[in-house]
Amino acid sequence: MRNLQILRALEEQRDNLYRALRGQTLSERFKQEYQSLTNGTTFYFGETKEDLSNELKDLSNDTSKDEAFQYAVENIHRLDSEGIIKGFRDEIAQCLSLVRGKGFEEMIQAVLIQYDYYYHYKGTLQVMENKSIL
Repeated sequence: MRNLQILRALEEQRDNLYRALRGQTLSERFKQEYQSLTNGTTFYFGETKEDLSNELKDLSNDTSKDEAFQYAVENIHRLDSEGIIKGFRDEIAQCLSLVRGKGFEEMIQAVLIQYDYYYHYKGTLQVMENKSIL
């Protein structure tokens, strides 16, 4: 896949997410997740389903972040792409410098890079040493 094709696919993904979130509030999204969990549409495999359910219920009643959420959704097309790219490059350089500074170069078997895309909220750089993550 060429860079332009990747860019177009990411822009399409961004636009689809924008259309899906436009006009919704964060508290409504939490309410939908709570309802999905309680009616069995979403399955949670963990020890704290009740805690998660209670947290989603509390978050669905909290409207304090609805305005900020809507602002972020409405301004998704104004993201500073160059700033995001620079930040990503800087974080990679910082992580690799940390690896070099701690003398791990000889132990590293792989570097896994995960980047932000519109369905994930944090990108990470993970360095693997003998199957463990540093």
